[in-house]
Amino acid sequence: PDLERNSFLGEIVLSVDTLARETRLYGQQPEEHTVRLLAHALLHLAGYDHGPEMYSLTDTAVESVSPEVRQRILGWQ
Repeated sequence: PDLERNSFLGEIVLSVDTLARETRLYGQQPEEHTVRLLAHALLHLAGYDHGPEMYSLTDTAVESVSPEVRQRILGWQ
């Protein structure tokens, strides 16, 4: 993205229904999958396409957010 000409990268929209379905499908906690989806979306906005590098960066983002931080930020008990 050319941030010099345009500071708007795009929008991120998450579907609660899709999130719920995918957490069951992939066996993940809702907070973990939310972090995964947000990281994935941000990487797309930064210009990454699907592939090994994007998947690795997504995994790194998820692993770097500890359960306690996710709990505090997202408010899930």
